[in-house]
Amino acid sequence: MNEEKLWLFIQGRLTEKDEQAILDWIHASEDNKQMYISLKNLWTLSGIAREDQFEVSDFLDNNIESITKKDLRRKHSEFLKYAATIILSLSLTSFTSYIYFKHRIERSYNTSQTIIAPPGQRSDIEMSDGTTVSLNSGTTLEFPVSWNPRKRNVNLVGEALFQVNSDDKRPFIVTINNIEIIATGTCFNINYKPKLKTVDVTLISGSLDIVSKDGRPLTQLHPNQNAHLNLTNDSLTLRNVDSSFYTSWKEGQITFANRRLEDIAVDLERWYNVEIVFSKDSSREIRYSGTILKNKPIDQLLEILRLTSNFSYDIQIRSDKSSLITIK
Repeated sequence: MNEEKLWLFIQGRLTEKDEQAILDWIHASEDNKQMYISLKNLWTLSGIAREDQFEVSDFLDNNIESITKKDLRRKHSEFLKYAATIILSLSLTSFTSYIYFKHRIERSYNTSQTIIAPPGQRSDIEMSDGTTVSLNSGTTLEFPVSWNPRKRNVNLVGEALFQVNSDDKRPFIVTINNIEIIATGTCFNINYKPKLKTVDVTLISGSLDIVSKDGRPLTQLHPNQNAHLNLTNDSLTLRNVDSSFYTSWKEGQITFANRRLEDIAVDLERWYNVEIVFSKDSSREIRYSGTILKNKPIDQLLEILRLTSNFSYDIQIRSDKSSLITIK
């Protein structure tokens, strides 16, 4: 396979005839299928692909749906080395792209790889078992290069939407601190905020169990239920919710119902890559319900919130050009 054509295929820049030739090549062997999926993930996660390129990619995915939904058993590690070779053989632009996403994907070929969604961006990946994960801005996901034959373990810091491919013999386990979220074939959203020491688990479909790391059952979720865990005092609150509130971030929105300003501030920190501090405890406890769009500048969002409540704020640009926002 012409290496440069494979990259152009990922970007949607080939003729219809050449696209069909690539599709035939992908269908030809399991190795080829694995190579395509891994390379597409690398391209997506690097942040190089633009929104208009994803539209072309959606068309291509429809043509190889039968490929991407199969159980792919090959290890990623072999292809990651191959992908690096491809990149280095391309033009200077492609080489620069490799350097760019090398910083995005830290990996150990023998153990695990870590995916980091940059501030202000989302990252969508497909794992080798067919599970898909959408990472919200500023989120880190760590998972093995090769799955354990008895379970599928990942570690999460931040927020992610999981669509877990069903496998009764290998449960899918998300580990956060001293708790584990266990699923087999399920769709759910997790929002872990280390700054607040809270975890929100919201189930969209299927069922899942939340247990302590020592195996003690904590709760079982059903669709449109949310478990709010406070890691400071080990409390758990179970409630019925509209799950769309907890997944609206995929549409570029922050939707909240009776949420504290301090909680909303953490979401804003992730997306805008700023630091928000409170000079008064009373301001932390201000509660809001509504929807705000992430495509607005953060000062406009703060102004909207300020107009409905009694607080003020100050934005400082520090010497490293980062922003510090103080809510008073």
